[in-house]
Amino acid sequence: LCRLLLAIGVCKTFIVSIVLIAWQEDSIHVDLPYNPLLQSPKRPVSSQEEKQIDWPPVLSAHLEPSSSYDSWYENPSSKDPKIKKPLPLRGTRSQDLTRLNFPILNYSDPSGKDSMCNKIPTLLPIDDFGTTILDSYLPWIHDLFLSHDEKSVNIVAQNRRRCHKGKNHLDEMKFWEGQVALFQPVAVKRISGENNELNYRLSSHEEADPDGLETRFICRFKKMDHMRRKVVYLGETLSTYPFNYEFVNWRKKKKTMVEDTKDQTAFWLSPLMFHCPIPNEHQQFNLKQETSPQLLLDIIPIRTPVRRNDRDGFFFHEGHGGPTSFDAKEWFGNSHILPKLDDSGRWENLPVCSLKPPETIEPQNFQSQTNQPRPQENVNAMSSNKPHRLVACTWTSALHQRRGNERRISDGKSRLREWIAFHLEAGFDH
Repeated sequence: LCRLLLAIGVCKTFIVSIVLIAWQEDSIHVDLPYNPLLQSPKRPVSSQEEKQIDWPPVLSAHLEPSSSYDSWYENPSSKDPKIKKPLPLRGTRSQDLTRLNFPILNYSDPSGKDSMCNKIPTLLPIDDFGTTILDSYLPWIHDLFLSHDEKSVNIVAQNRRRCHKGKNHLDEMKFWEGQVALFQPVAVKRISGENNELNYRLSSHEEADPDGLETRFICRFKKMDHMRRKVVYLGETLSTYPFNYEFVNWRKKKKTMVEDTKDQTAFWLSPLMFHCPIPNEHQQFNLKQETSPQLLLDIIPIRTPVRRNDRDGFFFHEGHGGPTSFDAKEWFGNSHILPKLDDSGRWENLPVCSLKPPETIEPQNFQSQTNQPRPQENVNAMSSNKPHRLVACTWTSALHQRRGNERRISDGKSRLREWIAFHLEAGFDH
């Protein structure tokens, strides 16, 4: 009898345990926000699946594995691998990418009650770049905003490679060389693929499209249809630079843009600025003054090996007047087609917000010595003025020497004139 009771008790305990475990798993399973620091994507999601299930859209980084560049080199594992010419195609596919989601930038609230547009720089995953986000060709974006004429999106990024220097960080500097490539323009020509699909081919300046003469990113614009709960494709454009970084580096008599060990003097290669033109048919398309994003932007970098100018040459078109020692046809051939956008590493669903309405100064109840109110026309003139005056200061000298009398600088006057002219053109008042 005791053995029978003992057996019944064991069976009862075993069955109850199974029931409790099943109930617990079912009760605690909730869809928690995805945290890239704690999780890794279970599997890459194809572009077709994204269109069907990704609602609301969320900021995502699609990372390419470093092995995708192995086809470029004779011996990828060597210290200084030799680049194949013409450059072989990269066979990346969407399933090879690692996708990281950042739910802090999701667009589920069309009313904009969260005022996302007022704090975009604080929401971008800046601190995750270099720790979780490990893709040397993605730009390290710190801010993006609409241009004053609402025709393009201005992107401000930083060169992540400059966070490392010295012989103890040679591996990190080698890994992040793609960041330097983002400062170097390439020429691109659009071609038609299968079923009239738009493709992009690396080309020479002579063959390039007019807007693809100096570019580095493909910009894909979308808008959100909250009623239908889907993302609508608007079009693609090629990025532009405010100036040619490679040409500036040459004008400063630097042999190459790829600095080694502790040689980090090229501070002009620290911030990266570029523009994504909005497709013409959608410029100023209905950008209301709201606190939620009106457009979504995907940024797809065009990946090529970094040009070591002292070895590979300079890629300038005739308008610059500098050397044209980089032979694009020799390097890229006539049929280097870039991978499809959904098969490429990229930033996806970056927010594009409308401009804030211009502020005006409320006219003060000014009265003259005669105790008469200010004339109405003067009040109107005052209210239309800019509310703030933008002023910049700099240290300058006609003649000075570098630390340790290393170099004598005697062109301070011309540098000052250039500095003033540039800042006045950029919009500074004084």
